[in-house]
Amino acid sequence: MMKKAVYFLSIFVFLACFLSCTKEDEDYSLSGTTWEDVDGSVLKTIKFDNATCTYTISSTALSVKTTLSYDYSIAYPKVSMESQTSGYADLEGTISGEIMTVVNTSKNSTIGTFIKQ
Repeated sequence: MMKKAVYFLSIFVFLACFLSCTKEDEDYSLSGTTWEDVDGSVLKTIKFDNATCTYTISSTALSVKTTLSYDYSIAYPKVSMESQTSGYADLEGTISGEIMTVVNTSKNSTIGTFIKQ
């Protein structure tokens, strides 16, 4: 009798955890969010809309600002960003709470650790 109770309790806990995580993942949206990474005098910003995002790099020291546009898709916690401009690298982000680490996929190098604003 005790084995059955433990068995059913463990199934209940497993299902509760599985179902709650699945719902959270499906409902995750980046639309309307802004993420920033400050590296010295360089500010990197990613702003997400419904299906597109912009990646802006600005330097106060050099008085330079560049903005690139990307199409993105999300399979939480991964975000794939495909450049709308030929010749520019695609990006991939990994979200962990309020932090997103972004990698240049052609060089496999981290371009920044962005914090949700």
